[in-house]
Amino acid sequence: RWRTAKGQELFAYLFHYRNRFISKDTLIDLLWPDFNLKKASNHLYTTIYQVRQCLKQGKTDLQISNLSGGEGYKLETGNMLVDSAEWEKGILSLEPINAGNYGQYQYWFGFYSGDYLADYDYLWAESERQRLRSIWLHHAMEMAEFYIGCGKMPKAVTVYQRIVQLQPYFEQGHLGLMKVYDRIGERSAVEEQYNILT
Repeated sequence: RWRTAKGQELFAYLFHYRNRFISKDTLIDLLWPDFNLKKASNHLYTTIYQVRQCLKQGKTDLQISNLSGGEGYKLETGNMLVDSAEWEKGILSLEPINAGNYGQYQYWFGFYSGDYLADYDYLWAESERQRLRSIWLHHAMEMAEFYIGCGKMPKAVTVYQRIVQLQPYFEQGHLGLMKVYDRIGERSAVEEQYNILT
């Protein structure tokens, strides 16, 4: 439980840039841009202390180190596995989809549960959010096309439904789903999906 929203964001930012040096000035500009330097520095020290206490209470192996004589910090994760990093590594290691590996595609497709830090509107996370989303959408569309090519229409429907559920503004997902519904003669489903898209 974070004592403050600033503490939560500070941790998220350090975790996003884990195992890398983050200057004190960067954190102040991010979290307390309108404060004078002395006041902002005091807030930073207090918040770092609170985050360290939370990590200690949570019994994690995460450590926040002071670097460069107190001019910055680094969140060290050690051997901890990070879901987004493991997912990206797994999905990018796949060969082009085929009859022998589509099960692995399905696994990594299901592993994705939504946008990166989706519950938080941190502007600094937006580029990573979009990057990972693009990887997933490319992967998902490849899967759907493979299933259509193999005549596995129910599987294609399931993939497209997941796409439009997680990314409702991705028009290609809706269009793909309507085309599959059309191919299996589900005219009412085509119209319903069109209305959802509209």
